[in-house]
Amino acid sequence: MNTRENEVAVENNLKSAVSHCVIISSIGVAAGALTSYGQTYLPEPFTQLANSYSVWLTFSFVYGLLAPSKRFAVPGGIVVQMLAIAGYYLVSELRFDAGTGGLETNLVWLFGGLLVGPAAGLAGYWARTKRELGPYALGVATCAIAIVREPMHWPRVAATATILGGVVFAGYSVVLPAVFG
Repeated sequence: MNTRENEVAVENNLKSAVSHCVIISSIGVAAGALTSYGQTYLPEPFTQLANSYSVWLTFSFVYGLLAPSKRFAVPGGIVVQMLAIAGYYLVSELRFDAGTGGLETNLVWLFGGLLVGPAAGLAGYWARTKRELGPYALGVATCAIAIVREPMHWPRVAATATILGGVVFAGYSVVLPAVFG
């Protein structure tokens, strides 16, 4: 490779990195902002769905669908979750002067993002790139299980939220890979 080819390769890598930073930032902040508005405007029992961590998984999953490689999908899943937290508190602060919640609550969201963000990003990547049934099914099932399982902690909304979550994720698992694959 000559010097000019190296410069072009570095420039292309930089453009790719910048574009993925913009994508990750947009998805993450949108997740947080939509949560703030969803908690306000969705009717019961869907208000709790807006406050569901598993719904945030779909945002990391969507980033994974867009990621060019596992190298981007895994850390990108974490970054989406961290930016979702920031986006939620930013929008809530602007809307309600609500502050940033307690330390315990923030730690739950932070550790949740660190634990499930990489899995959701990888799941989205696998759903787009793996055509053999095993990895594709594992990618989709990873997020689907969380979406169906989490509402079981809320007895009054469990049935509705579980059914809705399962239907939404089933749609994601079929439609999004077809669009982005």
